[in-house]
Amino acid sequence: MLKMILFAVFAFLSVSLTWPPVSAQDDEQAAADQRKVSVLMRLKNIDVNQKPKLKAVVIRHLGTVSDETEYLAMAERFKLSELNDRLWKIASQSADDNSRARAVGLLMQRSKMEELGRQLLSQAEPAKIIHAIGLVDSRESIGILKSLMTAEKTSAASRNAAAKGLGRQKIGQQFLLELAQSGNLPAECEFTVANILLSSSDDALRGAAAKIMKLPATAGSKPLSPIGQLVKRRGQTENGKKMFQGLGTCANCHLVNGQGKEVGPDLSEIGSKLSRQAMYESILNPSLAVSHNYETFLVETIDGLSYSGILVSQTDEKIVLRTAEAVIKELLKEDLDGMKKSKQSLMPADLQKNFSESDLVDLVEYLMSLTKKRIP
Repeated sequence: MLKMILFAVFAFLSVSLTWPPVSAQDDEQAAADQRKVSVLMRLKNIDVNQKPKLKAVVIRHLGTVSDETEYLAMAERFKLSELNDRLWKIASQSADDNSRARAVGLLMQRSKMEELGRQLLSQAEPAKIIHAIGLVDSRESIGILKSLMTAEKTSAASRNAAAKGLGRQKIGQQFLLELAQSGNLPAECEFTVANILLSSSDDALRGAAAKIMKLPATAGSKPLSPIGQLVKRRGQTENGKKMFQGLGTCANCHLVNGQGKEVGPDLSEIGSKLSRQAMYESILNPSLAVSHNYETFLVETIDGLSYSGILVSQTDEKIVLRTAEAVIKELLKEDLDGMKKSKQSLMPADLQKNFSESDLVDLVEYLMSLTKKRIP
């Protein structure tokens, strides 16, 4: 009997010492934090950076905020460096361009340009953040984009993203024209910059660019219209499918609903993944942004033979490549003289020469129709 009484007392004390329950305590704390932060949002003259206790409340509360718009509004109000990691995440991963631009704008306000540049280049996919910088439309953002265009370590994808950002402003377009006129425009940006300048609303800029730049030619050497004009057109899906399977040679490397060859990415749902502009860019300038799993490798053997293809697998003993013809090549590493990643895509860069501009529009129309099937 005594043992039962002692057990009951012990159980009661155990519950009392943790009352209210942890979850209830957490809920109470969260509610209190939310009330305090709501008041602080209205009191614009209080700098929480100077008040450690209030700062702790704000940081704790923001850790529970999932809505990007709400988080960005609070980040703008409180200006805490502890929030930068989340801002970088929004800038690089958000599906909303406005949120990404706001996040980048806040980072630009509170970071020195050199530090911002270092952080930017350390990101897994800096081109996405560079695109957001271009949306900020400020003198500071244009300065960052200019430096990225000429920096030695900038990747091709990042340079092109910077060029597109500069192309949004007349002063940015002027900078791109000067690079082209002086011969300092990076080769990997020529296609992007030509599309920007030859589509400029400024007659003088467009005329000056036309003297030194041109776009790829279609069948019969007829110059192609700028992408800005092409995206406004709509084509014939059925003819586009014929182009995909025939003159376009797309089916030689891509699968669509199980038909074709598996060299490049499966395009069965490509219309759900790329915008119309991105579709044109991927066809006309395929080396601009090669997917990680589809990078081309160049290999030479000690016998003087050379191969190029997509790396299927690699072990300590051998590598396996898939060539542009979908042929599998297994090569022993002991037989290799060298292996390096190519900056060029395995996809040909001049496919448009095989057909007319209308055929190209039809091809894109077909690709845009390849969307993810909805489940009833």
